[in-house]
Amino acid sequence: MIDYRDWYKSATGQRVTAETIGKLIGASRPTVTRRLTQDGLTADEIIKVSRGLHVNPIDALVDLGHVTEAEAMSHLDNNGKLLDTTEDGELAIELARRLNPATRANEIDELASRRAGAPVSDDDDSMPLSAVAYSGPDEDAERNDADDD
Repeated sequence: MIDYRDWYKSATGQRVTAETIGKLIGASRPTVTRRLTQDGLTADEIIKVSRGLHVNPIDALVDLGHVTEAEAMSHLDNNGKLLDTTEDGELAIELARRLNPATRANEIDELASRRAGAPVSDDDDSMPLSAVAYSGPDEDAERNDADDD
């Protein structure tokens, strides 16, 4: 049986009693003692105790066997970034990738490559030259300027 009090003691550096846990989950000391020695704490109770003791609830849930590390890490993207720290553009590209059919995946990958500054391939599916904006000098404006002189 998991010794919850020992785990919380190692996580906080403080002695954690059944009475302390009882106050945090709203249960009597005898009920908590029975739960600690026989039934175990539920995931909800572990979260309440963790928050009350200022311990990361995810660490507690993993270490105390309620979720696997893989399940906890599934909230990270493939680059190891938290959703909270991922740029909006990266989130939009990932959302587009998940919502669009696979036939559009190459276009989404091209957008992601452009955003990352990677070279884009020149295959048959690339943007036609007629759709590209002209970035050269404005010849009409230059002619008008020359006429004014």
